[in-house]
Amino acid sequence: MLVALAAEFQGFARDLHDECAIALVDSLTPGNDDQITVLLPALTNNRKLDTGNANPSVLGSDFLRFGMSIWDELEFTFPSRKADWNLRLETLNKVRNAVAHSNEDKLADLKREHLLTLAVFRKWRREVTRCVAGMDRVCEAYLRNLTGVSPW
Repeated sequence: MLVALAAEFQGFARDLHDECAIALVDSLTPGNDDQITVLLPALTNNRKLDTGNANPSVLGSDFLRFGMSIWDELEFTFPSRKADWNLRLETLNKVRNAVAHSNEDKLADLKREHLLTLAVFRKWRREVTRCVAGMDRVCEAYLRNLTGVSPW
């Protein structure tokens, strides 16, 4: 279940990045689809979310393409949550990698550090869901401030 949660979060992060890129390009070229097809790949090609885990550094790197420091925005908007979200994503991806790569030693270490139970999964899922809502909120606010229009 934790591997699925990591995968779902990565899918969300990619989709949010796509939506941000589309909103930004569309604000520059309203009604000009030819320009969109040229500019959009510049914001989405070779992003780390397409090849690596959706960990905090990958998110930071990919969203910086929009001139946005997503973790600074999250910290400003949700000062009491940002550190927890950062740690949760790091741990979730460590568990995902240990399972996906059959690294029994690493998984055993993680099990010693974190009880990997259904209750823990549910807690982590709630935290990730809050992080998702937070990311959506700060991206919307950032793009609205940058472009002058609400992107969604």
